[in-house]
Amino acid sequence: MMFYRSKLQNPNKMEVGFTSNFKNLLSSGQYQFKGYLGRMPINANGRYNITFKNVEASYVLKAKLKEMENSTYVQLESFRSHPPKFGEMKIFASDLVPGNAVLTDEPGEYEYTDLCFRDDPKIDVCIRKRINDVLEQFQKGNDEFGMREFDPLHLDTPLHFEHTARLIGGKISVKNMMTEGLTTVKLLSLRSKLQNPNKMEVGFTSNFKNLLSSGQYQFKGYLGRMPINANGRYNITFKNVEASYVLKAKLKEMENSTYVQLESFRSHPPKFGEMKIFASDLVPGNAVLNRVALRFLNQYAIQITDELYPAVGPVLDNIQMDMCNKMLVMYPFDVLLPPTRTH
Repeated sequence: MMFYRSKLQNPNKMEVGFTSNFKNLLSSGQYQFKGYLGRMPINANGRYNITFKNVEASYVLKAKLKEMENSTYVQLESFRSHPPKFGEMKIFASDLVPGNAVLTDEPGEYEYTDLCFRDDPKIDVCIRKRINDVLEQFQKGNDEFGMREFDPLHLDTPLHFEHTARLIGGKISVKNMMTEGLTTVKLLSLRSKLQNPNKMEVGFTSNFKNLLSSGQYQFKGYLGRMPINANGRYNITFKNVEASYVLKAKLKEMENSTYVQLESFRSHPPKFGEMKIFASDLVPGNAVLNRVALRFLNQYAIQITDELYPAVGPVLDNIQMDMCNKMLVMYPFDVLLPPTRTH
């Protein structure tokens, strides 16, 4: 908020005015438009997205006090905005002139410095940089496409694993899982195979500087030679996590446009710089054994994680694939990765 003024002396004629600045905004959805642009008649419907940067908006709010349920509350009677001022704006709308790509000129709606082209010999470098941009742009989510804020990422659906290994085994359930630090990711390398639209593949390695996972757990099994039958709260902190992925995709026709959709999202066991684990009530009612179990968990944390990965990894991969596919339907393939530079 850049500027603020208020008039609160008269409780029946209160007023607040303020000016604010939005660094980045994205609006997207479906549109229907019958009318004209300049001298061009338009009768179209499709998808749109508009990006704004440095938007300055001013508002005047008028309110009065109202008695409700034996208490006095402030209630707005007027909420008025002034026309905003935009630093930058970019607009994309599909199918403005259906069946005429020249008049629609979809890729031309974007600055070419923002795009990667399929015939670029350095396309892998470009994609790596652009993924970082996309992660920053959508980290707060997008309601129109059902994509939630993903840092922190909260999973409503409980996760269930069953696994048997040397250091740990049994049935593990996790609910109310929260993961923080996903936006500390940095892509280290990337390679792509995009020539065949039905067998596209992207592989990349990334580094997460810090990650925190927390929630509630239920565990019936063993740690080492110690039987465990417990439930409680947990949190795990990770530092310098290096993770590698291979994504396979193909093109799909949806709503008169062609989009990329992932068919496979496979991760390799990650490498951890540091890891610390806390879990409450591992041995309920026995503080000494609880400390022993917790010490064992931390002493062999990386080995235990490696042992659990065959059970945990595919579940997390499916969650990430779903998130990626929701992001990919925001842009048709020829807008996301135009075939060639035309200017």
